[in-house]
Amino acid sequence: GKATIAEICATDRVAFAMGLSSFQWSLGAIFGPIIGGLLANPTDKYPWLHEVVVGPFLERFPFLLPLAVPIILSTAVLAVTYVFLAEPSPSTAASQQPVKKAQKAQAEGTKPATVPSAPQVNPLRSLAVVTSVGLYALLS
Repeated sequence: GKATIAEICATDRVAFAMGLSSFQWSLGAIFGPIIGGLLANPTDKYPWLHEVVVGPFLERFPFLLPLAVPIILSTAVLAVTYVFLAEPSPSTAASQQPVKKAQKAQAEGTKPATVPSAPQVNPLRSLAVVTSVGLYALLS
């Protein structure tokens, strides 16, 4: 959440983005129960649903719709996040340290040590993270 916002936003926009994050949670707390209430018992509130193919199914399971909508949305957000959210870059100071050592060795005339490249591992795509986020989305 907030660590990702701090990582992907420009420095002058982090405060604004953090405010938007808090604002969207507040909107969810207000409109989530309203939408859930509108979707509960849909065949009693919307009689025209009896004529639709899923009408009898929704009549048998009156709270399926308010449960299925957040599950579908959470799964979609999980998929979009998995595909499009880039791995956070290492801090500038930590990533520049090997380069500075190599430049210092070159300036002194000594043979610079080879700078090992870090393996490109995406921790967001590990089995443990995907499983825990998936279970959270499914059970929430």
